[in-house]
Amino acid sequence: MNIFQNHKNKKIILLSVFLIIIFIILISVFFAKFIIIKIDGVSMLPHYKNDSLHLVIKTNNFTNLDDVLINKNGSLIVKKLVGLSGDHIFLSNNKILLNNQDITNYFITDNFITDEINIIVPNNSYFVLGTNLSKSNDSLNFGFLTRESMIGKLLI
Repeated sequence: MNIFQNHKNKKIILLSVFLIIIFIILISVFFAKFIIIKIDGVSMLPHYKNDSLHLVIKTNNFTNLDDVLINKNGSLIVKKLVGLSGDHIFLSNNKILLNNQDITNYFITDNFITDEINIIVPNNSYFVLGTNLSKSNDSLNFGFLTRESMIGKLLI
């Protein structure tokens, strides 16, 4: 009886160690590929509220109108990706055009005043805007971003 009990205990210990190792591997993979962030500020209203938590997937694959996490001077911030290399962006009279398509409905333009902006995004560059334009520090202020600044895109 004692021999069977020892054998059973060894199996339980081995299974426990195996499950712990699997759990550690899964957690490592999760944190290598994903980041959990907390929104700080109102620049992305109404889509993302101040102090809300969101999941970001680290990626090199971006498309227009993705909500992206960027590193700007050591700060992690969330913005909407409006322009990739070669894209034409036009802002005037509270209208935002991307390659001649109106994308204004993605943004709050109330109280937003700017000179007319008519740009082509340079090679290897990105142009981002906050969805709450009058409360956002974005490419209108700090200019184009490089690939190195782009961390990932928000999933939820």
